[in-house]
Amino acid sequence: MSTPCAARIGILWMMVLVGLLAGTVSGSASTDESESIHVIGISSHGGPLNDRAFDVLVLPDGGTLIVGMADNTGPSHRVESGMAHVIRTDSKGSVLWERDYGAELDAFFTSVVQVDDGAYVLLGEIETPSVWQEADMYLVKIDADGEMIWEHTFGGRGMDHAKQVRQTSDGGYIVIGSHVDQRPTAGVYQADILLIRTDPDGNEVWSQTYGDGVLYLGWAVVEAPDGGFALTGWEAKDDIADRDVLAMKVDALGRVEWSRSWNPGERDGGFDMILTSDGHIVIACIESMGSGAPSASLLKLDLEGCEVWGKTIGEQGVGNTFWHIMEDADGGYVMVGDTHVGRVPETEVDVHAGLMIKTDPEGEILWQHTFGEGDYDQVSFNAAAVLPRGGYVVVGRVTALGGSYSDTLWLATGEPRPYFGLEPPTERPEPFASGVISLNGNRLRESDIGFWPDGLRCFFARFGDGIPDYTIFECCWTNDGWTDPAPSRLFPNGAFEPSLSPDGRRIFYVPPDPPARHGGHVLHLMELASGEWSTPEPLFKGLYASADLDGTLYYTTFYRNKDHVAYRVLEDGSYGEQQLVGSNVYDPRHEDAHPCIAPDGGYLIFDSDTRPRDGVCYLYVSYRTEGGGWTGPVNMEPILGDLPAALARLSPDGKYLFFQADGDIYWMDASAIEALR
Repeated sequence: MSTPCAARIGILWMMVLVGLLAGTVSGSASTDESESIHVIGISSHGGPLNDRAFDVLVLPDGGTLIVGMADNTGPSHRVESGMAHVIRTDSKGSVLWERDYGAELDAFFTSVVQVDDGAYVLLGEIETPSVWQEADMYLVKIDADGEMIWEHTFGGRGMDHAKQVRQTSDGGYIVIGSHVDQRPTAGVYQADILLIRTDPDGNEVWSQTYGDGVLYLGWAVVEAPDGGFALTGWEAKDDIADRDVLAMKVDALGRVEWSRSWNPGERDGGFDMILTSDGHIVIACIESMGSGAPSASLLKLDLEGCEVWGKTIGEQGVGNTFWHIMEDADGGYVMVGDTHVGRVPETEVDVHAGLMIKTDPEGEILWQHTFGEGDYDQVSFNAAAVLPRGGYVVVGRVTALGGSYSDTLWLATGEPRPYFGLEPPTERPEPFASGVISLNGNRLRESDIGFWPDGLRCFFARFGDGIPDYTIFECCWTNDGWTDPAPSRLFPNGAFEPSLSPDGRRIFYVPPDPPARHGGHVLHLMELASGEWSTPEPLFKGLYASADLDGTLYYTTFYRNKDHVAYRVLEDGSYGEQQLVGSNVYDPRHEDAHPCIAPDGGYLIFDSDTRPRDGVCYLYVSYRTEGGGWTGPVNMEPILGDLPAALARLSPDGKYLFFQADGDIYWMDASAIEALR
């Protein structure tokens, strides 16, 4: 059964959401919303009753697939009433098509995965038509246009609740949820975790239940590298009011290998789980559900169930809930959910705002924001995904102030504006972050800036009046905006000419100890692994390194009593033999130094004294040729003007050029470099 799009878009909501875009989205964690996370698109979809999204996929064309419910009248004992609903949008959130599933039975979807053949598999619940107060798990596969390929139901007598589906390495699926007894025991419906494995056609291969007490609820599952599965949920052995966070590991046949529980508060539970890039699991949890104001928390475990760290997100009484967690490109975590922000005095209705939080790989908050506070009775985020060009798409529900029913919410956001929230530069150089980093030549000098890939953390060198030696400073984005520059903790013993690889996972520098003679400096390397920087490792003699995305390292070397540019290729984790950049790039009678390679390796910028001005270096660029060689050096003065520029660096994406001039750091749009080719 399909519903016309026009009938399902709330016109009133479109008017309200225009106001939301105009500035009613609040960022409670930031003092300046113009420099914080920002909405770049928003839409709502729904009819006269409740509509809500529970999961979302970002598709290759930038559009999204949203799954949830439609025309829900409110919870029932049997299953959430209404229709299992799917919406396909374009990249701006406009509906391309939408469909309902489950025929005339009440149903809804909670989870979706995109599978290898371009289709989608969805999990939800559907009522059992023959027995009152019963529901089954509902597994459906659809093609790219929403046409059903197959459907299956799973369950026995009682209620079978569905939470999450994931595709397994063999092309089948793993499904997690709970089985609730048909009749109560001592007035309480007892429940077990239900885990089902299917083949690629959705046919059951095996099913297992887990539980040794009053209440066991399964919420999330991931496949482990050994082919088994880790899962999370709730555990209540003796008293339904005393719940714990539960984590388990089972083998490929569902047999338990270990089980752990945590009880930081009186009623706790795990809602979502991911397998991280460093081979751990991170669980989005909730603490003290029974207090009326739960706190969200994160728990990181190894695959043996041992705790690596735990973080509470918000003090007791804040009322945060995480429904979804994902790992971001920088190894940090993004969580979405909702937060309790007050109560409407006239109706005593609790008001919730959408909540979005970003942490670093150690679970420390980088930023957090709420959406919709003061304008709505309810805004709840249920799921999120990373957009191809950065930022996120978030889905959930939204209810107008005083409204009776909710609509599905689709919201696209950008991250906090990088590079200190500055407007992007033009193709003409200008001082970077004047008054914060570039101090306009007040007897101090700045150079050697490096940014992490998200543009929200940087280091740079400062030296001169009142600054001991050559000091590395660091700035980063926090809840309150950019921090003031402070001596970097990355280099407790100091560093000279540090640089960062484009992926943000390798730092190259020279220790500050003076070498025995010119040319005796040794490059050192630190690597990021499992959220920690490694002990510095000496590499080889050199200065001022610059790496491309392939790992090839360019640096200054001392050769035949002059500074020249050399490089080494990274292969199988080791650097090869030193090779000099060809003589067609530099005049061997002069000196070239301080190389800066484009992230894609397409051009090389360096200082050179080939221009006949005594004692002054200027920037030159050489371009990669089709044969892998280099063009002759091109003077960059046409785009730099009269600035005596040196010490070039590029942003990790290659969009911006940074360099030192007149004692300050300047920046410009790097597209101007192509004009010199």
